[in-house]
Amino acid sequence: MSTFEERRGTEQAKFAKSFFLDLDGYETKKDAASALETFLQKTGLNALGEPLIVDSGGGLHCYWPLKDEVPSLIWKPVAENLKLLCRQEGFKIDMTVTADPGPPGLCGLCKRAACLIWLPCHH
Repeated sequence: MSTFEERRGTEQAKFAKSFFLDLDGYETKKDAASALETFLQKTGLNALGEPLIVDSGGGLHCYWPLKDEVPSLIWKPVAENLKLLCRQEGFKIDMTVTADPGPPGLCGLCKRAACLIWLPCHH
């Protein structure tokens, strides 16, 4: 919890409990879901299991919940590598949020998410 005097941001994030991607730049959500499926299969990341997918209005947010909290110092390098892999594979994501546990990253995504939509990756 924060007071009005405290700032909420990346530097205050001590733990993360998921990895996430914000899919942007696709013509349709169906195109984004198809690109996600291709990316996961091509990279072997489908071994992580199906992500939780949220309709963000303009795109899709994908979350892979973790069983335990992961300290930010451990989580961040893994998230940075996920971001680099997306870039390497030409997978269109919002690069500003994938490796950021504070706003505009995970905190920002969760604040904007109004409801979960359970979509299988195979559309």
